[in-house]
Amino acid sequence: MKYHFTTYFDSIYVLQGITLYRSLKITGIDFTLYVACLDQRAYDIISKLDEPDIIPIRLDEIEKFDPEFAAVKSNRSIVEYYFTLSPVLPLYIFNKFSGIDILAYLDSDLYFYSSPQPVYDEFDGKSVLIIEHRFPDELRWREKFGKYNVQCQLYRNDEDALNCLHWWRKRCIEWCYDRLESGRFADQKYLDCWPQKFRNVIVLQHKGAGLAPWNWYAYDLKIHDSITLTVDGEPLIFYHFQGFKPLNRFMLNHGLGSYHRVMPQHLLRWFYSRYFEELKKTRQQLVIKAGAEDISLYGKNRRTGFGKLRMIASAVKNRGLMLNSGS
Repeated sequence: MKYHFTTYFDSIYVLQGITLYRSLKITGIDFTLYVACLDQRAYDIISKLDEPDIIPIRLDEIEKFDPEFAAVKSNRSIVEYYFTLSPVLPLYIFNKFSGIDILAYLDSDLYFYSSPQPVYDEFDGKSVLIIEHRFPDELRWREKFGKYNVQCQLYRNDEDALNCLHWWRKRCIEWCYDRLESGRFADQKYLDCWPQKFRNVIVLQHKGAGLAPWNWYAYDLKIHDSITLTVDGEPLIFYHFQGFKPLNRFMLNHGLGSYHRVMPQHLLRWFYSRYFEELKKTRQQLVIKAGAEDISLYGKNRRTGFGKLRMIASAVKNRGLMLNSGS
């Protein structure tokens, strides 16, 4: 089976985005990754990598395709503008590229550990697939930001999925801000009504897809070897490294602290130390193949504007720091 994935990122997140790509390659599947490059530097780097299964797309190409999307750029922040892109990008790809029956959107900070085929097996015969946050009871209050996470969705190129995407696009162009307001939050809260509002929408049940900082401790996680972990007995497919920020080569902010659970050291090493090593391998590849010496492992926090010292202070307060044993 040939898989078609899409994601978007700028030069701040190019390390995460290419590490996502490398993780997909390691699984051995046949795929194409369509990348919306949110700044010129990201486009230049990906073009120089010249990987046959990555197709870079300039943001201005998408803006020409959807002038209404481009028109809202002036009335929202850069992150809010990126959120607004979420429904526009799949519509652009279905329009621009032929022969795509199923398209999966992936956040750039996902990392795959095994084939996504079990997700596609559940998707069989459906038009849209979404994934719940799966908050444990004590974090259920966070559903005010959205019951479902936009980290991964599948869309079939059919009337039902296109109706859903066009509706979502219209809502996001009307309102897509990084705040709670009138039952809305960014691009994400709109997903809450999809299973009731649209036909052939399925909510993924496989526990190995959607493991994240906010729900990992709700499952029985067993490490079998360096590349295999099970989630309540089901193989881990991908993990969402939301909030992960390397601060320097010795100190990592894993981002788990705000969820008030301490991950055991053996799991921290398996997930976070290893992911940091993969980011370092990606940077080495970018330097060698794309001359990207300017791309740092220790990038700034685009969404909050935190400086490095403030980021460290926040991580200390929330027990979010770990020493990198692989440094």
